[in-house]
Amino acid sequence: IILFFTVGLVFGLGILLLDIIVGKKEGALAPHQVQTQPVQTQQAIPSSTKKSRSMGIDYDLIAGNKPVGIDYNLIAGVKRVATATIQQPIPVFNQPEQPLPQSGANNANFRDGVAPLKIRTSSAGGHHYFVKIVNLLNSQPIGAYFIHSGETIDIKVPLGTYEIRYASGTKWYGLDYLFGSDTTYNKADSTFDFSFDGYQYSGYTIELIMQQNGNLSTSGIKPNQW
Repeated sequence: IILFFTVGLVFGLGILLLDIIVGKKEGALAPHQVQTQPVQTQQAIPSSTKKSRSMGIDYDLIAGNKPVGIDYNLIAGVKRVATATIQQPIPVFNQPEQPLPQSGANNANFRDGVAPLKIRTSSAGGHHYFVKIVNLLNSQPIGAYFIHSGETIDIKVPLGTYEIRYASGTKWYGLDYLFGSDTTYNKADSTFDFSFDGYQYSGYTIELIMQQNGNLSTSGIKPNQW
């Protein structure tokens, strides 16, 4: 009886110990098991449609699509840089002043002048004049004449229709620079027809003088139009 009780006690303890061990194993996690919870996963975007967002603008990195009107180089990383326009300094006129030519000095290229032309100039401001006579048919000058401030020249020109242009200023720098950086350029708005009617030659008297109720208007022109 004592032996049977002892065996029974040992057998009972063994069952109890086995239950405890099994219980521990059932409550524990296996070495390669991971406890997980259900989560929402975002579906992966295929590589052909992946997009990058930069400054609020979507770009298709694979296809290279870009918004219309915007030019960015995503691959090379090129950036547009604004550049300021640098104004070049105006060259300083430093040519030497030359003596004034005599009134009537000219570079005329004709010899058969027959129609009269008289040109008077104003003495106001001490401005001198270099007057060019231009053939209206071919826009070629037939000559240019220097006139001192307040003086008059009286010449004869070939028959034809002409335009009168003139440069003016106070200091003379030669034919290449005329009156230097202070040169003003003008032309008469009217054209002048020198003709012969079978009895006499018709010409003009032109006064380059500002006056009220004058009948000759002038307009400023650019140096390359003189």
